[in-house]
Amino acid sequence: MSFIKIGKFFKAVQITAIFGFLTSCEREIQLNTKTDAEGKPETIIKINAPSEIEGNYKLIGANPQDMGAYRGSVTIKKVKSEIQITQSILGKNWFGLGEIDSHGRLFVKFPENNVEGTWTLLEDGKLEGTWKVIGMSEIGREHWAPEN
Repeated sequence: MSFIKIGKFFKAVQITAIFGFLTSCEREIQLNTKTDAEGKPETIIKINAPSEIEGNYKLIGANPQDMGAYRGSVTIKKVKSEIQITQSILGKNWFGLGEIDSHGRLFVKFPENNVEGTWTLLEDGKLEGTWKVIGMSEIGREHWAPEN
């Protein structure tokens, strides 16, 4: 096994351990949307501008391979030309940078954790998506519901 593959393996174990720590008694969440061959959710409503999704959300998520579920919050904010994403789970903040992809979905990279994800906008204003450790195939799932 090469050092690169070993490094990716340990990064995946680290991320799984971190998210496993955030485990609760939640049942596994299911996506309401279909996913493509890469595991990304198919576009439901095309996002045309960050202003359409800016705000605060309640988060419910499930780790890859049924490693537990978690709850938290998400803030989406446009700052200059960037879409900034902050996830807060059990007092820990995860910072990401997002963009609207060519399919009208929100694509986010969390560089500190080597994680990326894609969310689609649903008709009721919720965002639903999948995430994974970059270079790995196991997928986690999240629902973001607006805090109104």
